[in-house]
Amino acid sequence: MKLLVTLEPDETGTRVAECPAIPGCISQERTEAEALANIPQSNCRLPGDTFGSRDAGDR
Repeated sequence: MKLLVTLEPDETGTRVAECPAIPGCISQERTEAEALANIPQSNCRLPGDTFGSRDAGDR
């Protein structure tokens, strides 16, 4: 199963990655790459979940 991950800056410029399908699944880091990389390592995974990566051209 692939899940959508949103990526937005907060008011301080920190990048916030969130998986809306799983409440509380959030990663906050200095860069987009760090925030996205930490989402699969969060304590919000469901069995069988996969988080795909996107190329810059897909944004």
